[in-house]
Amino acid sequence: MELPNVGKHCSLPSCKTLDFLPITCPFCQKTFCGPHGLPADHDCSQWERVDRRVVQCNACQNMVMVPDGSRVEQALEQHVCRPLEPVQKKKCGVRGCREFEQHKIVLPVHCDACDQDFCLKHRLKMDHGCPALEVDEKEARKQAAQEKLSKTFTASKPTTGTAKKVVKPVKKNTMIELMKMKSKAKGSSSIPLSSRLYLHVQFPKECNRASLPMFFDKTIRVGRLLDMVADTCQAKNDNNRISDSDPQRLSLFRLSDEDGASSLDVSATLESVLGNTDQIMLERLRNAPTQ
Repeated sequence: MELPNVGKHCSLPSCKTLDFLPITCPFCQKTFCGPHGLPADHDCSQWERVDRRVVQCNACQNMVMVPDGSRVEQALEQHVCRPLEPVQKKKCGVRGCREFEQHKIVLPVHCDACDQDFCLKHRLKMDHGCPALEVDEKEARKQAAQEKLSKTFTASKPTTGTAKKVVKPVKKNTMIELMKMKSKAKGSSSIPLSSRLYLHVQFPKECNRASLPMFFDKTIRVGRLLDMVADTCQAKNDNNRISDSDPQRLSLFRLSDEDGASSLDVSATLESVLGNTDQIMLERLRNAPTQ
């Protein structure tokens, strides 16, 4: 995102101040800041060639030449005044934020998702509570009701001689599950938000630890993920010294309701074999799940 071009720099070499209301000299046609707007203040190169009788319009801050034989008031009346457009006061979209009042030169950051302007402190969607990150509560309640109904009708047995329609289980809402995981998942804060992959991690039986939602860098390989999960649960990892068929060897499996357990290739990247909210299991070959 680029910052908008606002104002101009003073043309005086010794100044160069960025002025949001620059003044254009009517003689040399250069722009100057307020303190150097008058010809005498910036040593105007064309000042010697014109009549020195000049007055500044209070409304538009432009210079008005007073012809010979005319009065100042008459020259101002005949002058076509072009008032400067007032600068709109910027305000952060977060209620109660006074960042723009405390730092007047800070430019706003526009959020395309909610179409509002924010200060640098609240520029991220998470910092200003952007609606784009929120889940539709009505849709979530509807989804929960459908899941409850599906379980109720699936568990009930049809009466004799009556064919009862069985409602198929509704697929879980991945977006809702992902948002719940983001609030609880553990991982390195140095991983950029755009590179995070959220997974349900099950540890080896020997560790006697409950499963844990975690996030990892989706660009790393499965072998690196295996080492990180083993370090998290403090499982002994001798994969670099034992054979591929050794019962003590650790392996990563992807768990799925449709496909069961499938072993992951340690040379593959996470983003190529896994997706958000997937379940993985770290286990030794001797306790490997049935594939």
